[in-house]
Amino acid sequence: MGYGGAPLILGNDPRNMSEHTLNLLKNHTLLSIQEDPVEQGRLILDDGDLMIWRKYLKNGDTAFLFVSLKKDGQLKRSFSYKDLNLLAPRKLKSAFSKQYQMQNKHGLDISLNPHDCELLIFIN
Repeated sequence: MGYGGAPLILGNDPRNMSEHTLNLLKNHTLLSIQEDPVEQGRLILDDGDLMIWRKYLKNGDTAFLFVSLKKDGQLKRSFSYKDLNLLAPRKLKSAFSKQYQMQNKHGLDISLNPHDCELLIFIN
């Protein structure tokens, strides 16, 4: 059938989990993307400062994980929909509810702090 996601493996003592870690593990959006059976996420860009992973979802949505590899300074990039292999503008949802990314009629502007990430879902 499909791939599904990799099993979740904790690298910490669950009895002493931080609130932040617990919230990540209970995040419905993260879990639904991780468990989606269509495919494994695929690395589509690694330029030394930024990695982008893409996963097509069963419901027709597309998830993108943007990961800043910068050690210092903010990472700012703009992507056209063509760069991301997407059609016309779509609704955008953040798995973490951060407000610093911006969608425009031509694509997406992203801004990440060093070693930060953002998981965005383009709603079909």
